[in-house]
Amino acid sequence: MIKLCIITTVPGTIQAFFGPAQLQYLQSNGFEITVITSSKDALGRTFVLPKDVICEPVEMARTIKLWQDIKALFKIYSIIKKGKFDIVQYATPKASLFGSIAGWMARVPVRLYLMWGLYYVTQTGKTKLIFKTFEKIICALSTAIAPDSKGNYEIAVKEGLCKPEKISVVGEGSANGVDTERFNPEKLAEFRKKIRSELHITENALVFGCIAPMVKDKGINELIEAFSKVAEQNPHVFLLYIGRPTEKNPLEQSTIEIINNHKRISHFIFQAEPEKYLAAMDIFVLPTYREGFGVVNIEACAMELPVITTDVPGPQESIINGRTGLLVPPRAVPPLIEAMKRLVEDPKLRKQIGIAARQRIKSCYEQKQLWKAIVAHRRKLLVDSGYFREIDGTLQRI
Repeated sequence: MIKLCIITTVPGTIQAFFGPAQLQYLQSNGFEITVITSSKDALGRTFVLPKDVICEPVEMARTIKLWQDIKALFKIYSIIKKGKFDIVQYATPKASLFGSIAGWMARVPVRLYLMWGLYYVTQTGKTKLIFKTFEKIICALSTAIAPDSKGNYEIAVKEGLCKPEKISVVGEGSANGVDTERFNPEKLAEFRKKIRSELHITENALVFGCIAPMVKDKGINELIEAFSKVAEQNPHVFLLYIGRPTEKNPLEQSTIEIINNHKRISHFIFQAEPEKYLAAMDIFVLPTYREGFGVVNIEACAMELPVITTDVPGPQESIINGRTGLLVPPRAVPPLIEAMKRLVEDPKLRKQIGIAARQRIKSCYEQKQLWKAIVAHRRKLLVDSGYFREIDGTLQRI
Protein backbone atom coordinates (compact mmCIF):
# COMPACT_ATOMS: atom_id res chain seq x y z
CA MET A 1 0.00 0.00 0.00
CA ILE A 2 1.08 3.56 -0.75
CA LYS A 3 0.78 5.73 2.35
CA LEU A 4 -0.82 9.05 1.37
CA CYS A 5 -1.45 12.03 3.66
CA ILE A 6 -3.82 14.81 2.48
CA ILE A 7 -3.73 18.16 4.30
CA THR A 8 -6.25 21.01 3.99
CA THR A 9 -7.06 23.89 6.31
CA VAL A 10 -10.77 23.03 6.67
CA PRO A 11 -12.78 19.85 5.97
CA GLY A 12 -14.99 21.68 3.48
CA THR A 13 -12.08 21.61 1.03
CA ILE A 14 -11.94 17.81 1.24
CA GLN A 15 -15.65 17.65 0.50
CA ALA A 16 -15.59 20.19 -2.33
CA PHE A 17 -12.39 19.18 -4.13
CA PHE A 18 -12.04 15.46 -3.38
CA GLY A 19 -15.38 14.19 -2.16
CA PRO A 20 -15.70 10.66 -0.81
CA ALA A 21 -15.68 9.22 -4.35
CA GLN A 22 -12.13 10.30 -5.29
CA LEU A 23 -10.82 9.09 -1.92
CA GLN A 24 -12.49 5.72 -2.44
CA TYR A 25 -11.01 5.50 -5.95
CA LEU A 26 -7.54 6.16 -4.56
CA GLN A 27 -8.10 3.47 -1.92
CA SER A 28 -9.12 0.97 -4.59
CA ASN A 29 -5.87 1.75 -6.43
CA GLY A 30 -3.55 0.95 -3.56
CA PHE A 31 -3.51 4.14 -1.45
CA GLU A 32 -3.83 4.08 2.32
CA ILE A 33 -5.17 7.55 3.18
CA THR A 34 -4.82 9.82 6.20
CA VAL A 35 -6.46 13.26 6.21
CA ILE A 36 -5.20 16.14 8.34
CA THR A 37 -7.65 19.05 8.63
CA SER A 38 -9.54 21.12 11.19
CA SER A 39 -12.23 19.21 13.05
CA LYS A 40 -14.98 21.51 11.76
CA ASP A 41 -15.39 24.11 9.05
CA ALA A 42 -16.59 27.72 9.36
CA LEU A 43 -20.21 26.58 9.70
CA GLY A 44 -19.46 23.98 12.37
CA ARG A 45 -19.95 21.07 9.97
CA THR A 46 -17.80 17.96 9.93
CA PHE A 47 -17.21 15.80 6.89
CA VAL A 48 -17.86 12.06 6.98
CA LEU A 49 -14.90 10.32 5.36
CA PRO A 50 -15.04 6.95 3.59
CA LYS A 51 -14.39 3.79 5.57
CA ASP A 52 -10.73 3.21 6.49
CA VAL A 53 -9.70 6.82 5.77
CA ILE A 54 -7.99 8.03 8.93
CA CYS A 55 -8.69 11.59 10.09
CA GLU A 56 -6.21 13.46 12.28
CA PRO A 57 -7.86 16.72 13.39
CA VAL A 58 -5.57 19.75 13.71
CA GLU A 59 -7.19 23.12 14.30
CA MET A 60 -6.02 25.65 11.69
CA ALA A 61 -7.42 29.17 11.58
CA ARG A 62 -7.85 30.64 8.09
CA THR A 63 -6.40 33.93 9.35
CA ILE A 64 -2.95 34.40 10.93
CA LYS A 65 -2.96 33.45 14.65
CA LEU A 66 0.68 33.06 15.59
CA TRP A 67 0.55 30.85 18.69
CA GLN A 68 -2.19 28.60 17.29
CA ASP A 69 -0.29 28.37 14.00
CA ILE A 70 2.94 27.28 15.70
CA LYS A 71 1.11 24.58 17.63
CA ALA A 72 -0.64 23.41 14.46
CA LEU A 73 2.64 23.19 12.54
CA PHE A 74 4.34 21.02 15.13
CA LYS A 75 1.30 18.79 15.56
CA ILE A 76 1.23 18.22 11.78
CA TYR A 77 4.95 17.42 11.83
CA SER A 78 4.41 14.92 14.63
CA ILE A 79 1.63 13.16 12.71
CA ILE A 80 3.66 13.03 9.48
CA LYS A 81 6.81 11.82 11.22
CA LYS A 82 4.91 9.06 13.01
CA GLY A 83 2.92 8.10 9.90
CA LYS A 84 5.98 7.47 7.67
CA PHE A 85 4.08 8.55 4.58
CA ASP A 86 5.20 8.02 0.99
CA ILE A 87 3.30 11.08 -0.25
CA VAL A 88 2.11 14.20 1.53
CA GLN A 89 -0.10 16.43 -0.60
CA TYR A 90 -1.53 19.73 0.52
CA ALA A 91 -3.86 22.46 -0.69
CA THR A 92 -5.12 25.86 0.53
CA PRO A 93 -2.61 28.50 1.74
CA LYS A 94 -2.11 27.72 5.42
CA ALA A 95 -2.29 23.93 5.12
CA SER A 96 0.17 24.07 2.23
CA LEU A 97 2.66 26.16 4.19
CA PHE A 98 2.47 23.87 7.22
CA GLY A 99 2.36 20.70 5.11
CA SER A 100 5.40 21.63 3.01
CA ILE A 101 7.47 22.58 6.09
CA ALA A 102 6.42 19.53 8.10
CA GLY A 103 6.83 17.19 5.12
CA TRP A 104 10.32 18.53 4.43
CA MET A 105 11.30 18.23 8.10
CA ALA A 106 10.08 14.61 8.11
CA ARG A 107 11.85 13.93 4.78
CA VAL A 108 8.74 12.56 3.06
CA PRO A 109 9.81 11.24 -0.38
CA VAL A 110 7.03 12.99 -2.34
CA ARG A 111 5.76 16.38 -1.16
CA LEU A 112 3.08 17.51 -3.58
CA TYR A 113 1.64 21.03 -3.61
CA LEU A 114 -1.83 21.14 -5.13
CA MET A 115 -1.76 24.73 -6.39
CA TRP A 116 -5.48 25.46 -6.47
CA GLY A 117 -5.24 29.23 -6.86
CA LEU A 118 -2.75 31.91 -5.88
CA TYR A 119 -4.06 34.14 -3.10
CA TYR A 120 -1.36 36.81 -3.43
CA VAL A 121 -2.29 37.83 -6.99
CA THR A 122 -5.26 39.88 -5.78
CA GLN A 123 -3.39 41.50 -2.87
CA THR A 124 -1.28 44.66 -2.71
CA GLY A 125 1.67 46.04 -0.74
CA LYS A 126 3.08 44.08 2.19
CA THR A 127 0.26 41.54 2.14
CA LYS A 128 1.08 40.60 -1.45
CA LEU A 129 4.80 40.35 -0.65
CA ILE A 130 4.17 38.15 2.41
CA PHE A 131 1.87 35.71 0.62
CA LYS A 132 4.07 35.56 -2.47
CA THR A 133 6.98 34.70 -0.16
CA PHE A 134 4.85 31.94 1.37
CA GLU A 135 4.22 30.56 -2.14
CA LYS A 136 7.95 30.51 -2.87
CA ILE A 137 8.63 28.67 0.41
CA ILE A 138 5.91 26.11 -0.32
CA CYS A 139 7.23 25.53 -3.85
CA ALA A 140 10.85 25.30 -2.68
CA LEU A 141 10.04 22.67 -0.04
CA SER A 142 7.78 20.64 -2.34
CA THR A 143 9.17 17.97 -4.64
CA ALA A 144 6.37 18.54 -7.15
CA ILE A 145 3.64 21.10 -7.87
CA ALA A 146 0.32 20.35 -9.58
CA PRO A 147 -1.77 23.44 -10.42
CA ASP A 148 -5.34 22.75 -11.48
CA SER A 149 -5.12 25.07 -14.49
CA LYS A 150 -2.66 25.93 -17.23
CA GLY A 151 -3.07 29.60 -16.38
CA ASN A 152 -1.75 29.13 -12.85
CA TYR A 153 1.05 26.97 -14.25
CA GLU A 154 2.10 29.89 -16.45
CA ILE A 155 1.91 32.40 -13.58
CA ALA A 156 3.98 30.16 -11.29
CA VAL A 157 6.75 29.78 -13.87
CA LYS A 158 6.67 33.39 -15.08
CA GLU A 159 6.84 34.84 -11.58
CA GLY A 160 9.62 32.52 -10.50
CA LEU A 161 7.67 30.55 -7.88
CA CYS A 162 9.20 27.32 -9.11
CA LYS A 163 11.24 25.75 -11.90
CA PRO A 164 9.31 24.46 -14.96
CA GLU A 165 10.53 20.89 -14.48
CA LYS A 166 8.91 20.78 -11.04
CA ILE A 167 5.38 21.70 -12.09
CA SER A 168 2.74 20.07 -14.29
CA VAL A 169 -1.03 20.09 -14.85
CA VAL A 170 -2.73 16.71 -14.50
CA GLY A 171 -5.04 15.96 -17.42
CA GLU A 172 -6.90 19.00 -18.71
CA GLY A 173 -6.96 20.58 -15.26
CA SER A 174 -9.44 20.93 -12.38
CA ALA A 175 -9.15 19.24 -8.98
CA ASN A 176 -11.79 16.56 -9.31
CA GLY A 177 -13.43 16.81 -12.73
CA VAL A 178 -17.21 16.40 -12.95
CA ASP A 179 -19.46 13.43 -12.41
CA THR A 180 -21.63 14.02 -15.46
CA GLU A 181 -24.22 11.51 -14.25
CA ARG A 182 -24.64 13.33 -10.96
CA PHE A 183 -24.70 16.68 -12.75
CA ASN A 184 -27.20 15.63 -15.40
CA PRO A 185 -30.05 18.08 -16.16
CA GLU A 186 -32.34 15.34 -17.49
CA LYS A 187 -32.13 13.38 -14.23
CA LEU A 188 -32.70 16.50 -12.12
CA ALA A 189 -35.63 18.06 -13.99
CA GLU A 190 -38.03 17.43 -11.09
CA PHE A 191 -35.90 19.57 -8.77
CA ARG A 192 -36.16 22.54 -11.11
CA LYS A 193 -39.90 22.59 -10.54
CA LYS A 194 -39.69 21.70 -6.85
CA ILE A 195 -37.14 24.34 -5.85
CA ARG A 196 -38.70 27.07 -7.95
CA SER A 197 -42.06 26.30 -6.37
CA GLU A 198 -40.56 26.51 -2.87
CA LEU A 199 -39.00 29.89 -3.73
CA HIS A 200 -42.17 31.17 -5.44
CA ILE A 201 -40.41 31.51 -8.78
CA THR A 202 -42.53 30.80 -11.84
CA GLU A 203 -41.34 28.53 -14.64
CA ASN A 204 -41.22 31.40 -17.16
CA ALA A 205 -38.97 33.49 -14.90
CA LEU A 206 -35.22 33.58 -15.55
CA VAL A 207 -32.92 32.60 -12.68
CA PHE A 208 -29.29 33.63 -12.38
CA GLY A 209 -27.24 31.48 -10.04
CA CYS A 210 -23.98 31.63 -8.14
CA ILE A 211 -22.24 29.24 -5.74
CA ALA A 212 -19.31 30.88 -3.95
CA PRO A 213 -18.32 32.07 -0.45
CA MET A 214 -19.39 35.57 0.62
CA VAL A 215 -16.01 37.17 -0.07
CA LYS A 216 -14.84 40.07 -2.21
CA ASP A 217 -12.42 37.94 -4.22
CA LYS A 218 -15.30 35.91 -5.65
CA GLY A 219 -16.76 39.08 -7.18
CA ILE A 220 -19.95 38.89 -5.13
CA ASN A 221 -20.08 42.68 -4.61
CA GLU A 222 -20.04 43.13 -8.40
CA LEU A 223 -22.55 40.33 -8.95
CA ILE A 224 -25.09 41.81 -6.55
CA GLU A 225 -24.70 45.30 -8.02
CA ALA A 226 -25.03 43.97 -11.57
CA PHE A 227 -28.06 41.83 -10.72
CA SER A 228 -29.76 44.76 -9.02
CA LYS A 229 -29.36 46.84 -12.19
CA VAL A 230 -30.62 44.06 -14.44
CA ALA A 231 -33.56 43.39 -12.10
CA GLU A 232 -34.59 47.05 -12.24
CA GLN A 233 -35.15 46.69 -15.97
CA ASN A 234 -36.63 43.19 -15.96
CA PRO A 235 -39.24 42.12 -13.37
CA HIS A 236 -38.90 38.44 -14.32
CA VAL A 237 -35.28 37.83 -13.30
CA PHE A 238 -34.22 36.24 -10.01
CA LEU A 239 -30.94 35.35 -8.31
CA LEU A 240 -30.30 32.10 -6.45
CA TYR A 241 -27.12 32.48 -4.41
CA ILE A 242 -25.46 29.79 -2.31
CA GLY A 243 -22.55 31.01 -0.22
CA ARG A 244 -21.38 31.03 3.37
CA PRO A 245 -20.09 34.08 5.26
CA THR A 246 -16.40 34.15 6.16
CA GLU A 247 -14.20 36.10 8.54
CA LYS A 248 -11.61 36.77 5.84
CA ASN A 249 -12.18 39.26 3.02
CA PRO A 250 -15.88 39.92 3.83
CA LEU A 251 -18.38 41.62 1.53
CA GLU A 252 -19.35 45.27 1.71
CA GLN A 253 -22.12 45.84 4.24
CA SER A 254 -24.28 47.41 1.52
CA THR A 255 -23.99 44.18 -0.50
CA ILE A 256 -25.02 42.07 2.49
CA GLU A 257 -28.05 44.28 3.03
CA ILE A 258 -29.14 43.83 -0.59
CA ILE A 259 -28.72 40.05 -0.35
CA ASN A 260 -30.83 39.99 2.82
CA ASN A 261 -33.56 42.35 1.63
CA HIS A 262 -33.93 42.07 -2.15
CA LYS A 263 -37.24 40.36 -2.90
CA ARG A 264 -35.84 38.49 -5.89
CA ILE A 265 -32.65 37.19 -4.28
CA SER A 266 -32.78 33.81 -2.53
CA HIS A 267 -29.72 33.16 -0.39
CA PHE A 268 -28.67 29.84 1.13
CA ILE A 269 -25.62 29.44 3.35
CA PHE A 270 -24.93 25.88 2.20
CA GLN A 271 -26.43 23.06 0.16
CA ALA A 272 -25.04 19.53 0.31
CA GLU A 273 -26.49 18.73 -3.12
CA PRO A 274 -25.76 21.79 -5.25
CA GLU A 275 -26.74 19.96 -8.45
CA LYS A 276 -30.41 20.19 -7.44
CA TYR A 277 -30.14 23.97 -7.15
CA LEU A 278 -28.19 24.25 -10.40
CA ALA A 279 -31.20 22.53 -11.99
CA ALA A 280 -33.35 25.48 -10.90
CA MET A 281 -31.04 28.02 -12.58
CA ASP A 282 -30.93 29.31 -16.16
CA ILE A 283 -27.59 31.16 -16.17
CA PHE A 284 -24.59 30.66 -13.88
CA VAL A 285 -22.38 33.61 -12.89
CA LEU A 286 -18.99 33.57 -11.15
CA PRO A 287 -17.28 37.00 -11.48
CA THR A 288 -14.26 35.94 -9.41
CA TYR A 289 -11.00 37.92 -9.18
CA ARG A 290 -8.88 34.77 -8.90
CA GLU A 291 -9.47 31.05 -8.96
CA GLY A 292 -7.48 27.85 -9.18
CA PHE A 293 -9.72 26.56 -11.93
CA GLY A 294 -13.41 27.11 -11.27
CA VAL A 295 -14.96 23.76 -10.35
CA VAL A 296 -18.42 25.27 -9.98
CA ASN A 297 -18.16 26.59 -13.53
CA ILE A 298 -17.68 23.15 -15.03
CA GLU A 299 -20.39 21.69 -12.78
CA ALA A 300 -22.75 24.37 -14.11
CA CYS A 301 -21.62 23.60 -17.67
CA ALA A 302 -22.41 19.91 -17.09
CA MET A 303 -25.93 21.04 -16.17
CA GLU A 304 -26.23 22.74 -19.60
CA LEU A 305 -26.08 26.21 -18.07
CA PRO A 306 -24.39 29.06 -19.94
CA VAL A 307 -21.68 30.43 -17.67
CA ILE A 308 -20.59 34.03 -17.25
CA THR A 309 -17.19 34.20 -15.59
CA THR A 310 -14.07 36.35 -15.53
CA ASP A 311 -11.13 36.43 -17.89
CA VAL A 312 -8.54 35.38 -15.29
CA PRO A 313 -6.32 32.27 -15.06
CA GLY A 314 -8.40 29.22 -14.25
CA PRO A 315 -11.93 30.37 -15.11
CA GLN A 316 -10.81 31.37 -18.62
CA GLU A 317 -10.07 27.65 -19.19
CA SER A 318 -13.31 26.40 -17.67
CA ILE A 319 -15.29 27.76 -20.63
CA ILE A 320 -14.73 28.66 -24.28
CA ASN A 321 -15.68 32.31 -24.68
CA GLY A 322 -18.72 32.72 -26.92
CA ARG A 323 -19.21 28.97 -27.26
CA THR A 324 -19.75 27.49 -23.78
CA GLY A 325 -19.98 30.74 -21.84
CA LEU A 326 -19.02 34.40 -21.75
CA LEU A 327 -15.88 35.97 -20.29
CA VAL A 328 -15.93 39.42 -18.70
CA PRO A 329 -13.17 41.51 -17.06
CA PRO A 330 -12.80 41.08 -13.26
CA ARG A 331 -13.86 43.84 -10.84
CA ALA A 332 -15.98 45.58 -13.52
CA VAL A 333 -19.76 45.91 -13.22
CA PRO A 334 -20.79 47.35 -16.66
CA PRO A 335 -19.40 44.43 -18.73
CA LEU A 336 -21.04 41.99 -16.31
CA ILE A 337 -24.39 43.74 -16.74
CA GLU A 338 -23.97 43.63 -20.51
CA ALA A 339 -23.25 39.89 -20.50
CA MET A 340 -26.18 39.17 -18.18
CA LYS A 341 -28.57 41.22 -20.32
CA ARG A 342 -27.31 39.55 -23.49
CA LEU A 343 -28.26 36.12 -22.21
CA VAL A 344 -31.55 37.33 -20.74
CA GLU A 345 -32.59 38.70 -24.13
CA ASP A 346 -31.47 35.73 -26.25
CA PRO A 347 -33.01 32.39 -25.20
CA LYS A 348 -31.72 30.72 -28.38
CA LEU A 349 -28.14 31.66 -27.46
CA ARG A 350 -28.65 30.39 -23.90
CA LYS A 351 -29.79 27.02 -25.20
CA GLN A 352 -27.01 26.78 -27.77
CA ILE A 353 -24.29 27.63 -25.25
CA GLY A 354 -25.70 25.24 -22.66
CA ILE A 355 -25.72 22.25 -25.01
CA ALA A 356 -22.16 22.96 -26.17
CA ALA A 357 -21.03 23.38 -22.55
CA ARG A 358 -22.19 19.93 -21.45
CA GLN A 359 -20.67 18.29 -24.54
CA ARG A 360 -17.29 19.86 -23.75
CA ILE A 361 -17.39 18.74 -20.11
CA LYS A 362 -18.14 15.15 -21.11
CA SER A 363 -15.23 15.26 -23.54
CA CYS A 364 -12.58 17.00 -21.39
CA TYR A 365 -13.48 16.83 -17.70
CA GLU A 366 -15.22 13.52 -17.05
CA GLN A 367 -14.38 12.69 -13.45
CA LYS A 368 -13.24 9.10 -13.76
CA GLN A 369 -10.83 9.92 -16.57
CA LEU A 370 -9.20 12.57 -14.38
CA TRP A 371 -8.94 10.13 -11.47
CA LYS A 372 -7.03 7.71 -13.70
CA ALA A 373 -4.65 10.52 -14.63
CA ILE A 374 -4.22 11.46 -10.95
CA VAL A 375 -3.29 7.89 -9.98
CA ALA A 376 -0.79 7.68 -12.86
CA HIS A 377 0.68 11.05 -11.83
CA ARG A 378 1.14 10.03 -8.19
CA ARG A 379 2.70 6.69 -9.17
CA LYS A 380 5.15 8.44 -11.49
CA LEU A 381 6.16 10.86 -8.72
CA LEU A 382 6.93 7.90 -6.45
CA VAL A 383 9.10 6.24 -9.09
CA ASP A 384 10.85 9.54 -9.87
CA SER A 385 11.58 10.00 -6.15
CA GLY A 386 13.93 7.02 -6.28
CA TYR A 387 12.18 5.31 -3.35
CA PHE A 388 9.98 3.10 -5.57
CA ARG A 389 10.30 1.12 -8.75
CA GLU A 390 7.59 -0.27 -11.01
CA ILE A 391 7.68 -3.95 -11.98
CA ASP A 392 4.90 -5.40 -14.16
CA GLY A 393 2.59 -2.52 -13.22
CA THR A 394 3.20 -2.90 -9.49
CA LEU A 395 5.04 -0.36 -7.32
CA GLN A 396 7.69 -1.76 -5.02
CA ARG A 397 9.68 0.08 -2.39
CA ILE A 398 13.41 0.06 -3.00
